[in-house]
Amino acid sequence: VTLVPAVPPAAPSCQLHGDPAVGANITLSCSSKKGKPSPTFEWQRAPPNLRFFFPPAQDHARGTLKLTNLSLEMSGVYLCMAKNAAGSANCSIALEV
Repeated sequence: VTLVPAVPPAAPSCQLHGDPAVGANITLSCSSKKGKPSPTFEWQRAPPNLRFFFPPAQDHARGTLKLTNLSLEMSGVYLCMAKNAAGSANCSIALEV
């Protein structure tokens, strides 16, 4: 029997790639340097704008969230949660379109 210790994710790093202008496309990325098993990532908007008004393209394994055709309503704080069996950690990024 081999025991593999579970390690919670390290605090992830959130980054914005692209120019957050109206009509543009950007990608938010989230990565964590530690965690066993490898963490999955989930993006969500912070209150008061919890829901998305558009279909976000989210990659839970890579930690990316693609936002296309940006509008002023998409401005706000976006949270990334890194999760695995041992725990979770998060980071946030403020988007100003």
